[in-house]
Amino acid sequence: LVRIREHRHAENVIGLMVARITRLPTQTRVFLGQMACMGSSVDLPTLCRVTQVEKKSLCRHLAPAVEAGLLVEDHQGYAFYHDRVQEAACELIAPEARPAEHVRIARILMADAYPEGLEPQRRAESIFSIASHLQRILPEDCFEAEREPFCELLIRAAQQALESAAIDAALGYVHTAATLIGKSCWERCPELARELGFVHAQCLLLEGEFEPAGRVVDELLNHVHGVVERAAIYVLKVELLVLACRYEDAVATAGEGLRLFGIHIPAHVTDMDVE
Repeated sequence: LVRIREHRHAENVIGLMVARITRLPTQTRVFLGQMACMGSSVDLPTLCRVTQVEKKSLCRHLAPAVEAGLLVEDHQGYAFYHDRVQEAACELIAPEARPAEHVRIARILMADAYPEGLEPQRRAESIFSIASHLQRILPEDCFEAEREPFCELLIRAAQQALESAAIDAALGYVHTAATLIGKSCWERCPELARELGFVHAQCLLLEGEFEPAGRVVDELLNHVHGVVERAAIYVLKVELLVLACRYEDAVATAGEGLRLFGIHIPAHVTDMDVE
């Protein structure tokens, strides 16, 4: 009973805190909404870039939220006190306006996504952060010229996710990239389509979805003509066939791949050939 009362008390406290948002100054609410789109916590330099406000001015505008207990400030930046506070802050932006806000944030963050000297871990975090915004938009939310660089970043995010065995996350990035780039990607940007298809096939292979993976691989082979690129696809296809226990097909496919380089191995080897 004590725990139940404590839980109800905590819920009531959070509810009261959320209600305070409506009483904050207008500009403070604007910045809270932008921050909520970025996550539960944001470092100050990034928040300054996204809000396009200098540090001193931003801190002054966010001070009322800190005083109300809605934000927690530390040496790195700001964090929402509770998930429900962040949700309430996100609702300060109309649902129909949120995709445009995520695109705006993605544009700003992409400008600083690959600075020289940035350590790999920070770069990976930056890519994942931008990808999370791109997953909240549709093709019509951005300019056509932006879709290719957005897709390139999503492919990078999918590759990084695969390296960490986060297959579901990688598939999510792949599906978002495919939606942004559209069905005519092989005609407009074949290299991007090849990279996207290859990562997609890797994801499906690791998920044990052999038939869909096979269809993606066959599509790649139908469109890709470079010898080195086709060889990489054949390696993936052989791996797929082995995992699917189709060993004879795997051997035949390996032979096809080797013939790209002028290496011919007979399907049936006699004792004399071995000698």
